[in-house]
Amino acid sequence: ELTLPTEVFNQLLSRAAQLEGFSMAASLFAEFGVGITPNVETFNTMMLAAARNGDTAAAEIWYTRAQGAGCKPDELTYQALINAASKRGDLAAAEAWLRQAEEVGIKPTLKMLNSLMAAASRDGDFQLASGWFHRMEGFN
Repeated sequence: ELTLPTEVFNQLLSRAAQLEGFSMAASLFAEFGVGITPNVETFNTMMLAAARNGDTAAAEIWYTRAQGAGCKPDELTYQALINAASKRGDLAAAEAWLRQAEEVGIKPTLKMLNSLMAAASRDGDFQLASGWFHRMEGFN
């Protein structure tokens, strides 16, 4: 039985997700994650991999798993969830994840706001996209 330190396992998951996609990362997690104590980085890696495909359902499943493991969501957690919803075209869900992030004290990042702006633009709501753009102007 192969047991890796969590940090090494996270790097393996991240690389697998980058090279082969979400399904490969999920397979590795299922096969080798048994002896691992996942942390927020582990779950964020899985959510980001799902987000690359706009797989909101998978990202939310990994979010729920993170909560069940007692991991506190961080900026990257919400970035992944917002990105997944935005890529899927679910602007309402993306905005809801941003509100939830703000409610727990996480400030929006440029990446979060850019995802929302892009989703609004894809929906043809250029007034809303402009609002997200103006909110980004406060960043350096």
